[in-house]
Amino acid sequence: MRIIFYILICLIQSNVLFGQFYYHDILSTQETNRDHRLFMINKVKKMIIHSLNPDQTVNHNFLCEESFHEDYHKMTVITKSNQTGQSQLTSYYNGNGQVVRSVDSSISSIDISSYFYDSTGKIKEIKFKSSSGNRSDQSNFSEDHIYTYDTGGKLLMMYRIENNSPFSKVKFICDSAGQVIEEKEIISGKARPSIFYKYNNLEKLTDIYSYNGASGIMRAENMFDYNSQGTLIKSTIVLSDTKGYNIWKYFYSENNLISKEECFDQGKELIGIMLYFYTYKL
Repeated sequence: MRIIFYILICLIQSNVLFGQFYYHDILSTQETNRDHRLFMINKVKKMIIHSLNPDQTVNHNFLCEESFHEDYHKMTVITKSNQTGQSQLTSYYNGNGQVVRSVDSSISSIDISSYFYDSTGKIKEIKFKSSSGNRSDQSNFSEDHIYTYDTGGKLLMMYRIENNSPFSKVKFICDSAGQVIEEKEIISGKARPSIFYKYNNLEKLTDIYSYNGASGIMRAENMFDYNSQGTLIKSTIVLSDTKGYNIWKYFYSENNLISKEECFDQGKELIGIMLYFYTYKL
């Protein structure tokens, strides 16, 4: 239900360059599927998101509208802003409420993600395709992530294919409950720094962190807080291009649909607010 999963679902390709494959590929997709089923249960027809500035005035330079079609087998998200222009995300879902294909298009690029599941509902493969530029100067890129599990359903490996050629493999280490606690990517025989995952007693992800070789300490990358019912109420996201971080707080209505998001910088100053408005099927 959080806007980050809908607008950025087809931008996983850019994120996976920094690791966190388990989070971006597996956990985020599971969250997207759960949220889609929640929309179905509540018979949501359309969702409109308004952006507020820190002074609580409406940001008229931003528009986001999400609509559901074909008995919830299709969803479209149209986003407009002065900074990024207009883009449209169209996602398709199977009869189990699982996303199987997403197409994110703008005036300069198109990104397509295809999702494949095994008989138990686990993700076995994700295919990414990206095209940018015009016909005379077009750039194309593809990436496949192929996942394998052991006989007990624990995640074992992911094979990463770039432009139809093997690029790397990612090894996953799970705890006794089957939750991934470490992932390590190996490229040309050399291991990159591991990504570690930590959970609370409700088996909810609370921390993603890695070892920083320059400082010699473990570095947090994402942190998540939940209420007593296991609902996400806060995310702390470390910015990849700076040393800072943002804090997102989430608020929900009685039917468990998100009603508001607040974003703060590391100094706890309000950056902006997202308000969610719904219309429902009769």
